[in-house]
Amino acid sequence: VISFERANKTREAVRDMPLESLLLETDAPDMPLQGQQGAPNTPANLPKIAQLLADLRQQPLAHVASVLRESTLQAFQLGKSQINS
Repeated sequence: VISFERANKTREAVRDMPLESLLLETDAPDMPLQGQQGAPNTPANLPKIAQLLADLRQQPLAHVASVLRESTLQAFQLGKSQINS
């Protein structure tokens, strides 16, 4: 949803929430990104969504990606060795 410029309330909420409280997802295959209507959404769009989030928050992509990775590991109780294998 954050790819849609008209989604002001959602974009503001995502911008203002603690980054540690967020995870990324794609709504795949049903909800395409803005400008990709008619095409299925896929997990391959996660880097684009991460960049959108970084832009909304005015933070470096590397920082956003790092925090989101750690939040994902915690949320799903994954050890780093499980992710890297």
